[in-house]
Formats: sequence, C-alpha cells, structure tokens
Amino acid sequence: MTPELAVDWIADEAEFLALRETWNRLAPAARGRDLFLRHEWFDAAWRWRRDAGCALRIALVSRRSDGVVGICPLVLQQARHAGLPARSLEFLTVPDTQFCDVVCDRADAPAVCAALLRAMKACAREWDVLDLRYLPEDAVAAALATPASRAHFECERSPWDANAYIDLGESWDAFYGRRSRSLKKANNLAGNRLRKAGGLELQWMRGADVSPEHADALLEQLVAVSARSWKADTGLTLDNPRPGAFIRRLTHHAREQGWLSMWCLRLDGKPVAMEYQLACCGEVFALRADFDQALETISPGSYLGVQMLQQLFASGLRRYWLGPGQNPYKARWTERSETLYRVVAYSPTVRGRMHRLNERLVRPAARKVRAALRRAPRAQPDPAGADK
Repeated sequence: MTPELAVDWIADEAEFLALRETWNRLAPAARGRDLFLRHEWFDAAWRWRRDAGCALRIALVSRRSDGVVGICPLVLQQARHAGLPARSLEFLTVPDTQFCDVVCDRADAPAVCAALLRAMKACAREWDVLDLRYLPEDAVAAALATPASRAHFECERSPWDANAYIDLGESWDAFYGRRSRSLKKANNLAGNRLRKAGGLELQWMRGADVSPEHADALLEQLVAVSARSWKADTGLTLDNPRPGAFIRRLTHHAREQGWLSMWCLRLDGKPVAMEYQLACCGEVFALRADFDQALETISPGSYLGVQMLQQLFASGLRRYWLGPGQNPYKARWTERSETLYRVVAYSPTVRGRMHRLNERLVRPAARKVRAALRRAPRAQPDPAGADK
C-alpha cells in the first residue's frame, strides 16, 4: 500500500525560490520539453505573473520516507471564467508557455495526484475553478481526471489547443520541396525586396558559451524589434515591464543552462526581425517572433523564417516547435502538431457549483437560443400596407 502523502502550500516567494535544487531533482531535462517543468522556467514566469494580481500556491507533495515527491506549480488568480468573475487556481504560466504539468516521477503520479485532490478539496473555499492548461497527451496531471477523482470533486480533461512542430530529421531540400508554390513564391519575393532595400545580416546566438554582456546586448535589440511590431498595442511586447522582466530573467537562466537561441535579422545594421528560442536535448522551441511593422511590405519576418529554418535543418537538432495556437502561417509550414489538453474542475462549494451550472447549463442554453434566433426567418414588410 502506498504511504499517505502530505501536501504543503508555498505562498512565499523566498520559499519558492529556495526550492530550485529539490524542484530540478524531480524534473531532469531528459526530454526537450522538460525544460518547461524546471524551476528556472517557473522562476522567470513568476517575474511576469507576480505583478499581475496573482498569489503563489505551489503545492509540495511529500512522503515521510522520501521527502518531496511531487510539485504542482499553481497560482491563484482573479479571472473571468465563462463570462463570470472567478477565483481561478491555475498553472504558473505565461503566454510563452508551451507545455506544463505536475512535476513528479511518473511512478508516483497516481499517488501524487490523489494527494493533490485531497489538498484542493480541503482548501476549496479559497478557489472557484481549477483550470490547468498546456498539458501534453502523456501528462502526469491526467491522473487528476479519473473516475476516482469524483470522490473529491469532478475533473474533466479535454483537448484545448495544439503545438505545431517541424521534423528536422530530413534534408532541407526534401522538406522545402513539399511546401506550396504560393509559399515559395512569397518567400522569393520577400528575399528580392529585402536585398534591394539594403545590406542584410543574420545573427544566430546560441549555447552556454555566450558571455552575459553579448547575450544582454542582443536581447535589447530583440526587445526593440518587439516594441516596433504589430503587437505593440497588446501590452505583451517585450518592452513592457512584466514581459520584459520575464524575458530578461529567462535569458539569464537560458544562457547558464545552455538553452539560449536568439536570431536577429539586420537591414543596413538596424534590427528588423527576430526570433527568441530555447533549445534543449535536440528540441528547439520558438517563444517569440517579431518584425518591424514599418517594413511589412518587404516581409523581413518571412525572410528570417526561411533563412533560420534552413540553418536549423543543418544544425543536428531533431524538432522545431512553433508554439501553441492555430495560426494560418503554421499550417503553411507543417501539418504536424501535438494536441494540448486542459483539465477543469469546480470547487465543491456554492460558488463553485454556481460556476459549474453556468458553464454546463446556462451558457449552452444561451448559445442554442442565439443560434435559433440567427436561423429564424426575418419578418418581411407587407407591400400592401406600405401606404397605409
């Protein structure tokens, strides 16, 4: 019989930061995507989330004989769920997150998840909705959404998004030869326009041998490109305080760990397009790609994308992840993707039941009514009565 596990909640930043060694012992970088489970990633993510009205709720699962055997990296956030304000218990993620999960040995997954369910039920008055996203198909957290979980509260797992990828194991010529004629034509036009516009320079900075000074200097150029992109009005560009704090902390960790991969395209010496990546264990993950919006007509982003991919195919890396999201440009480059899942549950309190009722009954009924109204024929004016 598995010994009973205890759960402690970490809400203090200093205690969270002190967990690095214990955390990374449970999340070794055995696969590329595991870097999104390492303490360094969540440390950087917290630099973004801590000034956004979030409270840390890191769940430490311990066994008396073994110490910490599982970690669930959560925050408590005031959010909107299905149109209503809710206290959302969710993963410590940022828009750049590609994968997330409970951190533990897979052999301990059922026991760790059972302990987490008990702990969440015990503090159910603190939260309304449990909303865990970015889960891969083989996620440890899938053990939360089993029939046994209903003894505490009902969890449901469902497809949520997809992370597209390109297999780098073949030759560039073979891969590019299968791309559409329209994509190749657009890429050729972009290259011709840029070469006519001025001198081009493409820089790729990667690995652990980069000095802090050189990494920081290039990062500032990437931040400047992000500030001039079409995303400038979203508040998510890297010149904003919270995304900026995240990317600077991540760059510090990535350089130390050997994950760093930054691309910069310059036109006559001025940075005009960029891509910020992490690379680990043969996998490379695109976190940010931006270009100077003022140069949209000559497509510096498209040109960078082609030149970068060509070099990635010759780099010995195995797979290039484009990141979550159903963007049309990704479909032009690849048909392959990995499904990401979401686990949702409602607190067994009056507030939680209200949110569950809204999501399961009220909103579906409202959608049916709106659909019926759209299908209903509109009343036509009576010509005979037009002059009455």
